[in-house]
Amino acid sequence: MAVVFIGPKELPVVVKAIAKAMRALKGLTAEFRKAFDEISAESGLKDSAEEIQNEMRMIKGDDGKFYEAYDVTKLPKKGEP
Repeated sequence: MAVVFIGPKELPVVVKAIAKAMRALKGLTAEFRKAFDEISAESGLKDSAEEIQNEMRMIKGDDGKFYEAYDVTKLPKKGEP
């Protein structure tokens, strides 16, 4: 399909340009992720997220105490020991 719209002579040039753009976009994404990780580390956001995750794993029992919830994804399947 691309040969019809672009032409056989321009196709390699277009493919190289697309590949270059994809590499640039991948690098930009990596830079954004790195910057976000640095900001979250500086602000303590990562620690807060871990704390929230830990709290979400806890269930308040009838006795008022907190107990760790079961992770149903880690329970053995039928026929497994």
